[in-house]
Amino acid sequence: MTLNIGDWKLKLIEEIMQLNNEQSLRKIEQEIRSLSAAEKELEQQKAELKDIIKPIKRSISIDDMIREQGYTPIKRDDFYKKVSKLQIEEPLEELLSMLD
Repeated sequence: MTLNIGDWKLKLIEEIMQLNNEQSLRKIEQEIRSLSAAEKELEQQKAELKDIIKPIKRSISIDDMIREQGYTPIKRDDFYKKVSKLQIEEPLEELLSMLD
């Protein structure tokens, strides 16, 4: 037979009420505090995960992704101005070989 949680708690309380040994009560108190802290930490982790994890969309277009991420492409002229400021003199093949 399975007890519901409320009945289970009451049964545990009744058993604790029958204890007279101070050391036993201290052990129970420490264990309850430890379990309570662990449960609070677990609840906090669950709450953090709910904030982090978002539902997966079945499909999404590139336009939707661009809009959601606030992507703004760099203008061609700006790109070439920045590249010219880098003053890269090595040939493209040499630069690519550095990636390996």
